[in-house]
Amino acid sequence: MRVRTILKPQTTTRTAGFVEARITRDGALISDQTASSELAAKGYGEMTGKGLLLSREESVLMSENRKEFSVRSQSGKKYAYAELLRHYSGSDNEFAKKYLAFRDLRTRGFCVKPGFRGESHYRVYSRGDKPSSGNAIWLVKCVTEEATFSFPQLEKEIQSASSVRKKVMYAISDKEGDMTYYIIDKANP
Repeated sequence: MRVRTILKPQTTTRTAGFVEARITRDGALISDQTASSELAAKGYGEMTGKGLLLSREESVLMSENRKEFSVRSQSGKKYAYAELLRHYSGSDNEFAKKYLAFRDLRTRGFCVKPGFRGESHYRVYSRGDKPSSGNAIWLVKCVTEEATFSFPQLEKEIQSASSVRKKVMYAISDKEGDMTYYIIDKANP
């Protein structure tokens, strides 16, 4: 009879993939340089001297989709996805509808960044492009299906977008949370 010893691989808990962020006024800050570099390469956040600053929407998306991602307050309180969504909605009444559009566009493979000068909610890059490698093609306005618009308002938004060589995209959410997009490049009353 022959007896062989089979060595089992050592099981160790790896925390290298775990990312922790701290809530700031503008979003969530990741101070780990490795995680910051990896996420920035995927089009997330803005690099600062302290690390990678994720927008509010990016931090909620990360907490929703990545189990190894955690957001904490300055006092150390850990926020789960739903708590983080409520936290940001408390200071921005439009956060939920904006987040629906943000999540949908990111899921479709677009890089989404905050909009310009308060005239749009987001700027969206072509698939595969990032702020460092291309220019945004759309300025996105997030609205609900009950929203109404006047032609002068549409014309003003179109002119403002075309002055920076972009098109206006309306991200319209319905009551079920489904998104429909309209791209408008001319308004003829």
